[in-house]
Amino acid sequence: MPDIEIRAPLSGRLAYAGILALGTVMATAVTIALIGRGTIWAVLAAGALAVWVAYFYRLLHLAVVVRGDRLQARNLFSTHRIEASAVQTVVLGESSVAKSPNQTVVLVLEDGRRIALDACARTLQSRRTLRRVEDFQQRLEQWSQRS
Repeated sequence: MPDIEIRAPLSGRLAYAGILALGTVMATAVTIALIGRGTIWAVLAAGALAVWVAYFYRLLHLAVVVRGDRLQARNLFSTHRIEASAVQTVVLGESSVAKSPNQTVVLVLEDGRRIALDACARTLQSRRTLRRVEDFQQRLEQWSQRS
C-alpha cells in the first residue's frame, strides 16, 4: 500500500477516457477504410492512431506514488524515481503538461533539477483547487523531510 498516492481528478480521467474511446473508434474506422484502398495514407493513419492511444494512455496514468523513502512520478512524457534524500525542497510552479494557468508541485532536487509533478496539476485555478495543490505540496514536503 502506498504511503501517498496522487492522481488526476476522477472527473478529468473519465473525460479523457471518453475522448480516447471516441477518437480511437473514429481513427480506427478511417484507418480501416484507408487500408481497404491500399494507400500510403493507411500507414500514416495507423501511426496517428498509435500516437493518439499512447498519449491518452499516459494522460490517464499520471500519478505520484510514494512508498517509504522512494517517490515515483509518472508524468506525461517521462517517469522519475526519486529518493527522499535527493529532494532539496518542494515548491509550487508550472506544470509540464500545460504551462499556464496551471500550478503544480515541483520537486527541486539537490543536483539543481526541477521536476514538475503532472499528477498534481489542476487546470482550473479556483481557491479550492489551489488549496488542494498546496495540500499536495505540504504532504510531499513532509515526506521529503522524514529522511
